[in-house]
Amino acid sequence: MDDYCKFSGLNSAVRYFVDPDSPEGKKAAADKAAAAKAEKEKADTIEQIMVKAQADVAQAEVTKAQAQQQNVMLKNDVEQGKNALTHQKQQFEARIDALEARLQLSKDASDAANKTADRNQRKREADQRTALELTRIEKDSEKEENENFEGNRESAA
Repeated sequence: MDDYCKFSGLNSAVRYFVDPDSPEGKKAAADKAAAAKAEKEKADTIEQIMVKAQADVAQAEVTKAQAQQQNVMLKNDVEQGKNALTHQKQQFEARIDALEARLQLSKDASDAANKTADRNQRKREADQRTALELTRIEKDSEKEENENFEGNRESAA
C-alpha cells in the first residue's frame, strides 16, 4: 500500500492506517509536528537570509550611487583643474611672448646704438687720421717752406 501511495504522489499510507490516539499515532503526529516546525524554522531562516540579502543589495546600490556621484564630482573637479591650468598656461605664454617682444625691441635698440657708436668711433678715428695727415702735410709744407726760405736766403746772400 505504501508503494501505491508513493506512486500516487503521497509520502506514505501510514496516516490512513494508524490510530491517532495510539502511541504510534501520537509519535507520528509528534514527528509530523516536529518536521513541520523544522520546515517552518527553515523557511523563516531562509526568509530572514533573503531579507538580509535584499537589505545588503539595497545598501550596495546606495553605496554604488554615492560612489558614482563622487566620481562625477571628482571628474568635474579634475576638469575644472585642467581648465584652470590651461588658462594659466595661456596667460603665461602670452606674458612670455610679450617679454620676448620687449627683449627683441631692446636688442634691436642696443644693436642700433652699437652700430651708431661704431660709426661714431670710426668717424672719430677717420677724423683723427685726417687731422694727423693734415698736421704731417703742414709740417712737411713748413719744412719745405723753411728749406725754400733758407735756400732763398743763401742765394740772396
